[in-house]
Amino acid sequence: MGEQVVVDERTVLRVRRAVERAGSPAATVNEGAWRRSRDALLDDFEAGHDAEVSPARIRDVIDFLAEALPSAEARMTPREWERAVTAITDELLSLLPR
Repeated sequence: MGEQVVVDERTVLRVRRAVERAGSPAATVNEGAWRRSRDALLDDFEAGHDAEVSPARIRDVIDFLAEALPSAEARMTPREWERAVTAITDELLSLLPR
């Protein structure tokens, strides 16, 4: 299966919070596919546990968040969203093997 990355429980919670606050990136996106992608990420990063995922899955999270907008429920400005995504992206990138 290849090398796995261990994401500690604290970071898992940050990933989940960001994914839960993510909104669909555009009206032209297939909403059903986007929701399935979001739900799969939430399944992979289960609250209360460390996550063991592939480096590709880490990149999937980064891509998902980079493409998303803040949801209305997140009550975040686009600038706040950008700062939050940058912070979690930096944290996730530091976990990848070099």
